Amino acid sequence: TAQSFTQDFDDITTLAASGWTSQNLSASASTAGPLGSHWWQGNANTSVNVSSAFNAHAGSASSYIGTDFGATTAGAGNLSNWLFAPVRTLQNGDTFTFFSRSNAFGNTQYADRMRLMISTSGSSTAIANFSSVLTINPNLTATGYPITWTQYSYTVTGLAAPISGRFAFHYDVTDGGSAGANSGRIGIDSVTYNAVPEPMTMTVLALGGLLAARRRRNAR
Repeated sequence: TAQSFTQDFDDITTLAASGWTSQNLSASASTAGPLGSHWWQGNANTSVNVSSAFNAHAGSASSYIGTDFGATTAGAGNLSNWLFAPVRTLQNGDTFTFFSRSNAFGNTQYADRMRLMISTSGSSTAIANFSSVLTINPNLTATGYPITWTQYSYTVTGLAAPISGRFAFHYDVTDGGSAGANSGRIGIDSVTYNAVPEPMTMTVLALGGLLAARRRRNAR
């Protein structure tokens, strides 16, 4: 349906035109990068050690979006960097799927954590309206975030009725930064939102099937 979308992050400067937005709420938040919130096109952040670079899950080498320890300009601080998906009419059975990974810096892997969040408050980007539905490396351990592209998926459930809202990615790392104990770099790629057909669409499809069956019977 028109509600569904796929985002491969071939050019993140076009994200705003398709309804994506971002905000960096980290301590001493960095405004670097093409989105002004320390989200980057692939390995474009040249201030990060090249030993941690990696290619996209699919497409050209740089066709993914990423963030890293530089989300704070302080030597150490808590990282809270948000990437908001387009607004959609959410309903039970919809699925949100994506790939993510981290990487080591030379022989050292630093602890990263990211949460998939959901809001049923329309176009709001107020973080109080979001709740976590999936967490990668919830205990923030050094090796808990995969260093190969790994698929994650969430199915919408528990809604009383279809409602306007959106998903968001939250890079959430305590004691991060260049002098912090945690945070390396993470990437997100191949995002797919599959919306189940709305009831009216299902009715139209059912009627279409009945009409087709009737035509076949009449043709005999």
